[in-house]
Amino acid sequence: MAGFFDLDGWSKTVLQASHDQGFARHAVIALGALNMAIDSIPPPNLPSSPQELEILPLDSLHRVYALQQYGKALQLMRRVPQDKTSSWIRNVIISCLLTTYFEAYIGNLNNAIAQAGAGIDLIDRIYVDNSSRSSDGFGYVSASSSLIDSDLISIFARLEAVIKYFQEEHQIKWTSRPLRTTPPPTTAIFENIPTSFTTIKEAKYCWDISVARFIRYRDSFFELNESFGDGKVQNSLFKPVEFIEDMQQRELPVVAKACTKWFQAFSPILQRSRENQGTSEFFSASVMYLQYLTSITVLSLSVEKSECACDRFLDEYITIIDQAEAVLEATHNRYPTERSKSTFAFDCNLIWSLKLVGTKCRDRKVRRRAIDLMRKYPRREGCRDNEMSAAVTSWLMEREEEGVESEFIPEEKRLKIVRINERLDERRVMIVCSRFMEGREEREELPPAIIKW
Repeated sequence: MAGFFDLDGWSKTVLQASHDQGFARHAVIALGALNMAIDSIPPPNLPSSPQELEILPLDSLHRVYALQQYGKALQLMRRVPQDKTSSWIRNVIISCLLTTYFEAYIGNLNNAIAQAGAGIDLIDRIYVDNSSRSSDGFGYVSASSSLIDSDLISIFARLEAVIKYFQEEHQIKWTSRPLRTTPPPTTAIFENIPTSFTTIKEAKYCWDISVARFIRYRDSFFELNESFGDGKVQNSLFKPVEFIEDMQQRELPVVAKACTKWFQAFSPILQRSRENQGTSEFFSASVMYLQYLTSITVLSLSVEKSECACDRFLDEYITIIDQAEAVLEATHNRYPTERSKSTFAFDCNLIWSLKLVGTKCRDRKVRRRAIDLMRKYPRREGCRDNEMSAAVTSWLMEREEEGVESEFIPEEKRLKIVRINERLDERRVMIVCSRFMEGREEREELPPAIIKW
């Protein structure tokens, strides 16, 4: 579940809870049985998603057992909020985490988002109620550190970022906090980043918390924008679009500077890991580097209107592909018998990184490298599926390159994803894209397309 990271949240906190709490024990067993259900299916019958297990008799015992154990876990989870012990908050957070992972594993993404949101909301309420307590150095829900393990806080910070990205792509609205009409200054979001990190865990925690805080900062402006648009706040000089664009242009250098500061503190760990390829430090440092590269590229693209602006980041795309390929190849060389099996993880962003290159890079060679990697190494990462991403990016590439003989794809041929609605159990996805109208500065939304794989 933790992917390439050695996280106490999984290796200690959840396992300890499974010894003490029945709900955690049944949920962990359910996740293990579900994983065995997939592992028991030999190639080439590997299902593209866990939902397809229902039509495969080879693994029926594992699948049925997983669902039985999960049902028992849900029954016991209903009693957790009634627990009057000091650990009830921690147990509720763990129950939200386990249900989020199980629902995502079987493809029930709406249920997974709801459970993750419940955990994030609870952490928020604890933070507000205990706001007078000391900070953890990164200024994010630190007040609850005595009630909730820092690793759990970090996991839900990452989940919030994953949910936000998923919702923006699927145009699903979820708000975990009330409107803030006075967003904090950006500089406060990235305060206390050290000059150097001593461990990958420290670097990851700092990155996760900073990203989550920036997402909340950004959302506070959009919520403020909606209030002005709804007439809740009166200001004759207010122009919603210009306001948001001005905010993005003004704050981008601050965020970019903070990312640079984080990377400088992380660089010694990254350089040291290059000398020990195949080790846990190599894998986790490589994935952190990928998250950094992908995030700063997405951040830079967020203020661009033209899809041709994506071409400026070719060097970043190549580095992302090189890093992802090194991680995937090293992983499968380390575990050669697992090469043909699908992998499920939550604390990883390889699919996000590869999909970014597949959708935004128009260099034909680099783009095809990204698609080939997604197809060669089937994996699921939370709400993301490699085979679905490969199908979508292949479809985009074919539509954009159709009728174009030169290496350069003109602006009017470039597509931008507006929203996606996937059905992994049916191996199909509905996608809506937009493109610039020829000779105009407006984008037109194209009819929905169904992609199957």
